[in-house]
Amino acid sequence: VQSRAQLGTVEELLLQSHEVLRCKANLSNEELSHLLEAVSAQVLVDRPCAATALVSFSQAATGDSAAHLRRDAPHRFMSTGCPILDGVLGGGVRTGMITEIAGEAGAGKTQLGLQLGVQAHLPLQEGGLDGGVVYLCTEGPFSIDRFTQLADLIEEQRGPLHSWHEHTWVRHIRTVEELHGVLNHRLPVLMRRNTVKLVVIDSIAALFRTDFENKEMFHRSELLWDVARQLKYLASEHHAAIVVINQATDIFDQESPQLSPRYGPAKKAALGLSWSTCVNVRIFLSKSPTTEAARQFWLLFSPIAPSTSAPCSLSARGLHATM
Repeated sequence: VQSRAQLGTVEELLLQSHEVLRCKANLSNEELSHLLEAVSAQVLVDRPCAATALVSFSQAATGDSAAHLRRDAPHRFMSTGCPILDGVLGGGVRTGMITEIAGEAGAGKTQLGLQLGVQAHLPLQEGGLDGGVVYLCTEGPFSIDRFTQLADLIEEQRGPLHSWHEHTWVRHIRTVEELHGVLNHRLPVLMRRNTVKLVVIDSIAALFRTDFENKEMFHRSELLWDVARQLKYLASEHHAAIVVINQATDIFDQESPQLSPRYGPAKKAALGLSWSTCVNVRIFLSKSPTTEAARQFWLLFSPIAPSTSAPCSLSARGLHATM
């Protein structure tokens, strides 16, 4: 399996989505489930309290395996700006993976995306990535005023953020074809030349929910996989964090395994199962029907932390837990 799937480490296996692994290794769903269970059981054999097998493997790696792990996946985490939310995420937003922020309109998805965009400029020792930011907008204009406000609030607390104006690149994307062009041609060059450490797409659903009819769903899935494949390549190649904002849709099947938000009608992330198999971490934000600023921050799935949630509030400071 390792040779067929071209995987070098246990971590690479645990980080891959089920769909990618199934195609690479030519395994049935049942065979894949047995494989992942066996690997996880082996990793967790002496660490029953670990949150996930990936966390246990990272903690237990020594000698050559630890050196290989550090070289290929340096485990860099970017803080959200809130220690409690960082804890929910298992340390923050991890580089080398696709982190999705889904939620209903007005829940604070873009606010969190902007918040992360500012955080990425901070030095490593302060929870940042010490790198540049690329923000790809698909729904509306980039909120430069709000981004500047968040940056000013951080500068009031810790001093100037050096050159963040010059190292934040914004691009407006209008079509799926334009997105593919940017991801495959422009972005690799920009990331290589300017040490970009965070890419935000706001939002992925705006393009893929409007450009396709029902009869074109299979083609849409193929394009989504192509987007995810390139994003994961960029994340791995440049040790960058990829944050993709997604919309929400109502859940009509009440037996759906999706975790229902605490507030309002049951909803789930848009774009269906095809896209769900592409993301590594899914965050879901929901609003309170009675308190304007109240939010619920859900971690629906992640390879490095168990599913859980935290109450939050949205203010001029951004999104922060209220626990």
